[in-house]
Amino acid sequence: ASEERPLPSQDVNALVDQALKQRPEIKQQEMLIRAAGYEVSIARKSLLPSVSLVGSVSDSAGGNFNGGVGSVGITLSWDPFSVSAARGRSLTAQADVTTAQQNLVLTTQTVQSDVAVAYLNDKTAEQQVQVSTAELANAQEGLRIAEGQYRAGVVTFVTVTDAETNIAQARADLVNAQAALQLARAAMEHALGKPLG
Repeated sequence: ASEERPLPSQDVNALVDQALKQRPEIKQQEMLIRAAGYEVSIARKSLLPSVSLVGSVSDSAGGNFNGGVGSVGITLSWDPFSVSAARGRSLTAQADVTTAQQNLVLTTQTVQSDVAVAYLNDKTAEQQVQVSTAELANAQEGLRIAEGQYRAGVVTFVTVTDAETNIAQARADLVNAQAALQLARAAMEHALGKPLG
């Protein structure tokens, strides 16, 4: 039997959820959406007029502040010539958000597909290991029977060598099935976004 670690879950949906939390390309797309959202916010703020509050106090009593003169003012500035450029930046930033959201959907679908394919390959490889293990047990029993029949004089020695050949083939098939299971588990770990090593 294979000594490979079992899957973290037998539920493909749970595996997909795990992959969506761990795969770096999902995290990257989520960060791109956030960055594009910040661009939209900055671009929209550039459409607004800038407001400044200014104030000053001066001492009219020569050092003792018994009274004074103060002023407060609000400055409002708006450059109508920069509005079209700001609108263009805002539209571009909004398009970047839409593109990033679409890329996240596509990346999510790719991750889901990767996990589903890896899951099916893993299950197929597990079944092949079970089949190969049973074939080896059958071949060993066949050799035991063939040797008994040969000792009893019922069959020729060719039957025994055929049974030994069947065992060798069954062992080779089992080794190949176990190797395929190892590859399937490695593919699943990659699909889940687990680091190598």
